[in-house]
Amino acid sequence: MGVAVFDAGGDGWPDLLVANDTEPNLLFHNNRHGGFTEVGVETGGAYSAMGAPRSGMGVDTGDDENDGREALLIGNLDGESLALYRPDAGAVGYKDEVGTGHFHDAAGEAGLGAVSLPYSTFGAVFCDYDLDGWKDILTANGHVDENIELTGAGTTFAEPLLLFHNERNGQYREVGRAAGPPFSTRRVYRGIAVGDYDGDGDPDFLVSACNGAPALLRNDGTPGARRHWLWVKPVGVKSNRDGIGTRITVVARELRQTGWVRSGSSYCSAGDLKALFGLGAATEAESVELAWPSGQVDRLRHVAADQVLRVTEGQGRLAPRR
Repeated sequence: MGVAVFDAGGDGWPDLLVANDTEPNLLFHNNRHGGFTEVGVETGGAYSAMGAPRSGMGVDTGDDENDGREALLIGNLDGESLALYRPDAGAVGYKDEVGTGHFHDAAGEAGLGAVSLPYSTFGAVFCDYDLDGWKDILTANGHVDENIELTGAGTTFAEPLLLFHNERNGQYREVGRAAGPPFSTRRVYRGIAVGDYDGDGDPDFLVSACNGAPALLRNDGTPGARRHWLWVKPVGVKSNRDGIGTRITVVARELRQTGWVRSGSSYCSAGDLKALFGLGAATEAESVELAWPSGQVDRLRHVAADQVLRVTEGQGRLAPRR
């Protein structure tokens, strides 16, 4: 139902996370020689904390604690809650060819479990909607049974969007009701695409829905806050032209963020082929590093905020400011 490409082991080779419906999730570790080894069970991301498969749908990954390690986000059916698989404490990633890194489902302890339990989540994305430098979560929800309300259990066919703010301490807080009228509208939502359609720097969201037009959520920013941003657009030379598969690291005011340029994630969705970094109060990034699929690494210093930064592979150099 959903696939995300990311470097689970931090070894520079892309791995594959597959969310499955009523079957164990799969994690394919890249063996670097044209093949993969499936390590979902060994690494802890195949089942729920109770050891059962769930109805995996939308999927995304992101460094939501800004520690350089990717967490895995998977949407599930009502009664199963969101899954947030975080690396175990001290785990860096894979330690050998069969994968001995390990994840655990931290949705409950992170404040996502109980809130998401009544909803069926298809689209799920990490995105720093308020540009404070910490990745938040948006989910698109809607049940699969149009007669589910007849059960009397309180579950509805049409459901609201949920917006989880990253509290920077490993916790999330659902803030949808305070985020505007779209979050009070119940629909049968499905996919989410992320991009800056109005060109003002903050991310906007296009959410598809069954039997109707999509919802375009224009981000009007955080009231009373002037926060800075950086979109990074890689242009491949030896790597593919769009720079898909490029991992980007941005350091601003001692906050170190990582992000990806990917062809798709969430559920049946593909967003902008640029990576967004919220910089908060910082007016520049001290450093920007791009690790390309080809193995090329470009490093830039003292990059001004509030711009779309185009970096051509092998030419990513800016002179330090005097």
